[in-house]
Amino acid sequence: LNRSSDLEITDTRIIGYSNTGGIAGQCGANSLVDHCTVTSTVAIYAIQSGARRLGGIVGHSSSMTATITNNTSSATVAIKDGLTGCENFGGIQGSVNSEETLSNNLAIGATVKDSNGKSGAIMGNNDIGANITNNYYINCTVNGTANALNVGCSTGDITGNSAAVSLHTLTLADGITTTTAPTITISGTLSSESSYDYLYIYDGVG
Repeated sequence: LNRSSDLEITDTRIIGYSNTGGIAGQCGANSLVDHCTVTSTVAIYAIQSGARRLGGIVGHSSSMTATITNNTSSATVAIKDGLTGCENFGGIQGSVNSEETLSNNLAIGATVKDSNGKSGAIMGNNDIGANITNNYYINCTVNGTANALNVGCSTGDITGNSAAVSLHTLTLADGITTTTAPTITISGTLSSESSYDYLYIYDGVG
């Protein structure tokens, strides 16, 4: 795939082995996947043991110049029962290439499951050097855990540049404290010392 923008995929079942995604299986040089949506009525399934690199938006990028940005996925990315050796499944992308750009994507209510425990709400695997920024997830089920936290990548959240983090986190300014399991309502203007992990408006969610 070279370019895909402003697409919505719904009511679809996608079956693959490796490099399989809701919008693109594999992105090549100078590819762009931008402002695409894969809804919760989409299921992406591996049906053979050893499957790798499945994603709600993109399975894999074969080029360092690919850009996957401003996409939303609520898809199920999973395996057929009984499969083994399956890994690198992601709510947005299965496996991220070094120096590609993965930015401003949202996985909301996605379900991700492999057989090796190497899945993430955003990505299953990421190579060192990739430009990964501002990717968020919320209410995702990863390898059987509903509303999972610290599952942005198979190794956990990647907090630098908000590369793959949960929307649950709120950072308060100095001097503001909360009690256990708080419900917080904030009105008015936040000071410059307070920040959300999620800072921008994303198609009405923010």
